[in-house]
Amino acid sequence: ALREALDLHVLVRSDNAIGFRHVLTADAVYAELLGVERTELHRRWAGELESVPAAIPRLAYHWYEAGEYEPAFDANLTAARDAGAVLAFDSAYHHFRRALAVWDRVANPAARAGSSRVELCLAAAEAANWAGDPAAAVGMIDVALALPEAGAAPAPSTGDLEVIAVIELQADVDRLRVDDACDVGNV
Repeated sequence: ALREALDLHVLVRSDNAIGFRHVLTADAVYAELLGVERTELHRRWAGELESVPAAIPRLAYHWYEAGEYEPAFDANLTAARDAGAVLAFDSAYHHFRRALAVWDRVANPAARAGSSRVELCLAAAEAANWAGDPAAAVGMIDVALALPEAGAAPAPSTGDLEVIAVIELQADVDRLRVDDACDVGNV
């Protein structure tokens, strides 16, 4: 079957790899896989990517899709922090959210993260704000404040309060711009 797919140019050879000629074909094949086949496929990819340091974001994705939440949590935190360090805030926000999504499925997440869930939400809020999405940042702040542990946590630091204030202010400015734009259209 492999030879036939190569001969029909459904698959193509590239150095030591074989891949689909077109992404839509790959998507169609992926859509036909059973859930257990997809899970195993992601688990195998993650296993292969573990030794490639530059592949942490892809590793995080494959562990998550394989349902392996502890390594997904760790990889997403690493990817988020690495992305933030190189000012890739949209990516950092995405990975913080993915880590937060599996928080309750991980043993001892605060110790693994080196921070509380509230602190992780605030880090995600800051990343979202720097990524230019103050509405998402405010949403993450709301999530942080609604967490049961938010009341038991120590009061936010001055730095955290400054970040929250700046994010809230930016969201207000953006809402005013939208309101002004709508008013102009109604004249």
